[in-house]
Amino acid sequence: MNEDKAKDFQILRKRAASFPSLLHHILSTPDCQHFISWLPNGRSWRVLDSAAFEKYVIPKYFRHNKFSSFLRQVSG
Repeated sequence: MNEDKAKDFQILRKRAASFPSLLHHILSTPDCQHFISWLPNGRSWRVLDSAAFEKYVIPKYFRHNKFSSFLRQVSG
């Protein structure tokens, strides 16, 4: 993650960013595109590798590290 993105993320965390804001930030981060990305229509997204997403991305952005908890937040 480059320095500007890292600073933006720290600002989001300090403000207790909403789940949609964090999700948008993750989808906008090039380092995460191997795990989660926008679909070609630009209106939806997809987790490409759920095991790697759970291991590398979730702990970096959320206070939990479970894919099932992430899915529960998506559904809520």
